[in-house]
Amino acid sequence: MATYEKRFLSASTDGAAIKINTTYGPGNLIHTAAASATVAPIDEVFLQISNPTTTDQVVTVQFAATTTVDNDIIDTVPARSGLFPILKGIPIKNAKTIYVYAGATATLGGYGWVNRITP
Repeated sequence: MATYEKRFLSASTDGAAIKINTTYGPGNLIHTAAASATVAPIDEVFLQISNPTTTDQVVTVQFAATTTVDNDIIDTVPARSGLFPILKGIPIKNAKTIYVYAGATATLGGYGWVNRITP
């Protein structure tokens, strides 16, 4: 039977915000999935972004730190929106990474968690 464990994003210190302040890829590291030589656990990733600025901010989420658009999710985080959901349970595994960058120079905050599912 699978086990579930709620964890902080790997780039977060004790659940604190991850600063998103780059404007080009690969951006700021958000999370690295667990690596395993056998059956790797699956990390179900949830990410919300806070935009305290007075302008909307375009953000790009990159999987595996590549510049291939096949691995990008692009969204607009409204100004002063509180916590805006970006990833809602996207599964990754085998040490895959998630990075985020903004379309303009701004300091956004990334908050979230991982449900680690071990088969």
